[in-house]
Amino acid sequence: MSLRLKYMLLANLFILLPVGVHLVLDTRAVRESILEDRLEALRCLGAVLADQVSASVDGDVGPMRELLARVARRDTDLDIIVLDQRARVLASTSPQRVGQVWREEQINRVLSGESEFSWALMEHEGLPVVDLTVPVPAASGHAGGQARPAAVHIAEPQEIMRRATSATLLRHGVFVVVLLL
Repeated sequence: MSLRLKYMLLANLFILLPVGVHLVLDTRAVRESILEDRLEALRCLGAVLADQVSASVDGDVGPMRELLARVARRDTDLDIIVLDQRARVLASTSPQRVGQVWREEQINRVLSGESEFSWALMEHEGLPVVDLTVPVPAASGHAGGQARPAAVHIAEPQEIMRRATSATLLRHGVFVVVLLL
């Protein structure tokens, strides 16, 4: 191996090692930033839905179910559930869940009043999701005999975050190739 080739390989090593470390750290930072952005977007959506559910409550769950049906038609990726204080599903973008009890740790924290909102990275039916739960504000004039909505629970596939992270990795890969050339 010629001396020129040895120096070129050594120079590339000194260039690529710090660049590689930077790109790995940057990719992690981008993933965290994307997660924060998605959580903020889901939290805002949850707050809007919680306000809508609270305002429409008059003892009839029909308006809640119609609201979630409209959301489901517009955004098929989201899985949204409206729960009462006992974690029973009152309305859902998946109507077959209505009447079931939905137990998750972050839901319990919101229902108990321990947390203003709660989130987790977990799985729903084998699909990795970002899970977020927000409380429903108390409605005035709610019918006494009916279960009152207490929380809105939203699950969004992590695939959305993975695609954004993959785009960043692709840009980083192109940068490294150009740097090597």
